[in-house]
Amino acid sequence: MLRLYVDQIARLFPEATPAERRLLLATRRAILKAVPACHERVKWGALSYQKPDPDAAVKGGICQLYCWRGQVLVGFVHGAFLPDPARLLQGTAKAKRVLPIPSAAFLKDQRFLDLLRAAAKYDPCQP
Repeated sequence: MLRLYVDQIARLFPEATPAERRLLLATRRAILKAVPACHERVKWGALSYQKPDPDAAVKGGICQLYCWRGQVLVGFVHGAFLPDPARLLQGTAKAKRVLPIPSAAFLKDQRFLDLLRAAAKYDPCQP
């Protein structure tokens, strides 16, 4: 696990405001708590969370955490294939969907935690 602090988040996400940086760190903690076996890397300009399989560059992707246009977003690599009865996920790409994180309180929302756990279990190689 990477040890990230506010100053490191500021360098990784220079466009983020101080409030967005705090929300990025809180979201990071929530992801690591919900999916403790995941590996965290800085990849593609974001914090990337993957299954521990070293050959799982894309197929083992769980989610990415980034800041874009003033929003903290969690991008689910295989989001189009995850159960999302509350229709929280946004986007129209073939597979990826994003979830804006409105506040730190939302990080305890069971629907968000269920999405993280479903993404960690999802195997795109299984029908």
